[in-house]
Amino acid sequence: MKYISLLFLLLFISPVYAQTGVVVPTISELQELQIDLDNTKVQLQTDLNNTKVQLQTDLNNTKVQLQTNIDIVKNQLSIVQHKLTDLDLLLAALKSNYTALLETLQILSTEPIIPTEPTEPTEPTEPIVPTEPTEPILPTEPTEPTEPTEPTEPIVPTEPTEPTEPIEPITIGNLTLLSNLTTQIVPGEWFEIQNSSINSVLLNSQETGVIDPRIWGTGSQEVIRVWTSSAFDKTTHRWFFGVAGGHGSYFGNELYNFNFETLTWIKMYDPSPLDQSLLPIWGPPAVHHYDGLIYSPKTNSIFLWGGGTNSCHEYNLDESDATLAWSVIPCPTSVWAIGNTYYKTAINPDNQNIIIYGGGQTNIIEFDPVSKQYLKIGGRWDIMIADYTVGDLDPVRRKIYSLSTNWGKGVHEVTIDNNPMTGRLLVNSELPSGLGVNACLIHHPISGLMVAWNGSRDIWTFNPDTITWSHFNNLAGGAPTSSHTNGPLGKCAYIEELDVFAFYNNQNENIWLYKLSNNLEPTVPTVPTVPTVPTEPTEPIVPTEPTEPIEPTEPVIGSLNFNDRCLESGVIKCVGFNSESDALDLSFAIVGSQQGRGEMGIIHNHRSNPLPKLDNGTLMFTVPSLSGAGASGSWFLNFPTQFG
Repeated sequence: MKYISLLFLLLFISPVYAQTGVVVPTISELQELQIDLDNTKVQLQTDLNNTKVQLQTDLNNTKVQLQTNIDIVKNQLSIVQHKLTDLDLLLAALKSNYTALLETLQILSTEPIIPTEPTEPTEPTEPIVPTEPTEPILPTEPTEPTEPTEPTEPIVPTEPTEPTEPIEPITIGNLTLLSNLTTQIVPGEWFEIQNSSINSVLLNSQETGVIDPRIWGTGSQEVIRVWTSSAFDKTTHRWFFGVAGGHGSYFGNELYNFNFETLTWIKMYDPSPLDQSLLPIWGPPAVHHYDGLIYSPKTNSIFLWGGGTNSCHEYNLDESDATLAWSVIPCPTSVWAIGNTYYKTAINPDNQNIIIYGGGQTNIIEFDPVSKQYLKIGGRWDIMIADYTVGDLDPVRRKIYSLSTNWGKGVHEVTIDNNPMTGRLLVNSELPSGLGVNACLIHHPISGLMVAWNGSRDIWTFNPDTITWSHFNNLAGGAPTSSHTNGPLGKCAYIEELDVFAFYNNQNENIWLYKLSNNLEPTVPTVPTVPTVPTEPTEPIVPTEPTEPIEPTEPVIGSLNFNDRCLESGVIKCVGFNSESDALDLSFAIVGSQQGRGEMGIIHNHRSNPLPKLDNGTLMFTVPSLSGAGASGSWFLNFPTQFG
């Protein structure tokens, strides 16, 4: 009965659908609807994902910008903190001096009581002051002037010297962290400062992309890798790196510094965006500065001479805004044609000016960081070609030493006490195997040696007195490695308070410390007398004796032969032109590039020009018709190497 009713119901409903005209979708239509629905879901999911990616990108960019702003603020806070520290030191010193001054004034205030006034009572003889004679009872006080002998003890300023004592503990205290590390150093072995890699602050591609994507080039690691040096402030113990790149490697002109007092790195500012020529809108371009980056204590600023772009700039460390801190200074080429690259720099210990000389046969010049003026202090033929090298000053010997790359790789010496300054290549100073000319060279004041480092485990020392090299391979323990073949150049520093060297040449490693072996014998005691001797060569210049050569006009002198005259007193050197060694051909092999110039010989300025010739004790010069200056060649004697 139940099935019959269901059948009846179906039969009844079917006509109803037919009468109402309802369209029942087919299976294929339902499938198409399902496909449309799926496509819509996919599109919505894609849009959602894209929105999430965009939001994440915006968030990352915002984080980078915030981090950049935080770094800038931290840097400014660091500068302010440093200035506050200096202010605290100044206030402490003023307070100590003020206290000492008060004590001195108290002492002085008692001295007038010393019977200078008791003598004045003789004036009270005037009858107008008869009541004051009762004051002579005060002579009991004159017995007190005997007590001023005690106040004289403060006059012996044992206490006034105390104000200077707080300065030393503060200086040492600022290096407490580093001092704790140096106690662990074994002389002759390397020591690594943990967590001191510059990678912790080097800009990454995302950060430079926010400023200007073109800055990145081959990466910010080039700050350490390319042919660059560093600048060290011995007072605040800050070690500066940066403005380094060139040849399309990296275009960022930012500065970094490692603080040996806090053992931390900071990025001092973000680099400038670039113009259409890929030059920074403000500040210097990133360059190979070789040894052209130096700190000036005279102005508390960093000076930069470097690169084929002839970049000459100053960074004022007292200015917190980097766009204002950088300023352009005149370049040496505009003054003394020193050349435009491979600069070597050193601080003149007498006046704190900067001594500069280039990589070619160029003038030695001095730069006053205050007036921004250059002064020529040495001739252009006194400097050997020394590309890709650095120099450092020995303040005891009063000489600048650098590694030379021409006329035999060796040590080149500039004597700063000579007027004008002179340079020469030290004979038999050839570089030992394994030491390249692009090594770091730095003076060690305790031993008097020049210390050289090639970027890895080995250390060499050079003794300027004996012209000898010593090698220390430092086989024990860990040691630095190099991430490139460009050499460390000037990326080394010496912290005098702790007698320790710092070296850095691999951005992926930490900073390394090194102390020389205790087996070294100091050479300084034998040297100080040497630099003072050069004053004696000036004695021949004080021509009290040269007045005697006026007498050779007498026939008696003229009757002497050459050999007899050479044996006379006062004769420094005789050249008879009887031997080929008196006139060796040491001329220019290429116009403008002097090759092999020695201590004495003949030269010509061009292959087509004649050379002087020996002829029975005479030197003959052939002067071409209508020729210009120097066309007949010349004979020379290098006085600095012969007699200085």
